[in-house]
Amino acid sequence: GYADAARSKLGVKTWVESMPGNSYHSDAYMETEIRNTFTVSPGTSGLAAGDTTILNITFRLDGTLSVSAPAWPNTGTGWAEMNGGFTIVDLDGSICNEGCYNPEVAWFGASAQAEAYEVNAYYWGYSYSAYWEESWQMASNTTASQYHDDEHSVEQHVGGSMTHFFDTGFQTISFEVVIGHTLRLDVDLSTFSQANRDGRASADFSNTFGYGVLPTVDGMQINWGIPLQPDPVPVPATILLLGTGITGVIGARLKRKKTAWGAV
Repeated sequence: GYADAARSKLGVKTWVESMPGNSYHSDAYMETEIRNTFTVSPGTSGLAAGDTTILNITFRLDGTLSVSAPAWPNTGTGWAEMNGGFTIVDLDGSICNEGCYNPEVAWFGASAQAEAYEVNAYYWGYSYSAYWEESWQMASNTTASQYHDDEHSVEQHVGGSMTHFFDTGFQTISFEVVIGHTLRLDVDLSTFSQANRDGRASADFSNTFGYGVLPTVDGMQINWGIPLQPDPVPVPATILLLGTGITGVIGARLKRKKTAWGAV
């Protein structure tokens, strides 16, 4: 994984390959985070500090989950997942109820999982199962929540692999801001891969999450806390995440294994 604030790039990838004699779960987890602030100024738009205006954030997140496992009576499990999203918070705004907090003006969250594993054929009538599922949701202070959910599964008598291509396509969220207010953008992206026995798993979102923030009024300016330095060789799928990056590798995390006798 990596996070390059100066070149505005971020990416994550994990993979695990287990051997048949491995009775433990081998796993890998990678997380990247970026934070930046920005302020909208009137520029030559004719608006003034304290007025409200609409901004658009356009983004796309895509990547690949791959898992494989043998068929029963052999044993093995592969699990891969991705979680990512962003929030934009108005640091100069305040909402007070039982307590006071800075309001979110726009947000997006996504997750995807894939799993392959052996199944006891005497009990279930098939000896291998695999599935994937994905979801994402987005909303803003001017746009109602929008949802997406999808899933797919297979059951068969031979082992195999499943690859799921996750892609939100280009999405745009419009949100309202107050000119002169400072906003904070937090972005995160993580992947997790786990395998045991004769299983394999990978989650590749290494070059896939990008966005841009644009005003809807001519002449308006967006001033970022950390200036951007465009990549000298633009790549269409390059991640355009802006701000300071923190990349971390965090050790083992245990996911439950669906057993051959348990509910699928």
